[in-house]
Amino acid sequence: MKIWVISFAGLLLFACANVRTLNQDLDRLHSQVNILQREIKSTKNQVSDMRAKNNELKTDYSLLLDNLESEIRILSTNFEEHKEFLRRAPEEIYRLKEEIKSRLRLEERRGNQELRFMEIEYRLRALDDKKDRQIIRINSWSNQ
Repeated sequence: MKIWVISFAGLLLFACANVRTLNQDLDRLHSQVNILQREIKSTKNQVSDMRAKNNELKTDYSLLLDNLESEIRILSTNFEEHKEFLRRAPEEIYRLKEEIKSRLRLEERRGNQELRFMEIEYRLRALDDKKDRQIIRINSWSNQ
């Protein structure tokens, strides 16, 4: 019986020591749980902040995308207009070239006509001079 009492007392001491160790482990685990709960709360706040920031960025990027799409449409339209202009440019150049050639021909004709008019005018002056000289001679003969 003494063995039983000693065994029982030893078992009680062992159980008390084990309970104390278990209590320390429980306190340590409870402290770790509290730390983890604070970290989870902090992480949730960070996630919430990041979501708000993400929504702001989505709005900003959506506006930027809309602006870029608008610019792309404008540039596409301008590009198509320039392509059309470049397609028409050789035709327009050819038409202008032909118009200039016809004007030059017309100017050459006018220039030739002006030369003819100048020749005729020169001849008329010469005839007038000749006529005047003859009149002077006739006048000088009649005065003699």
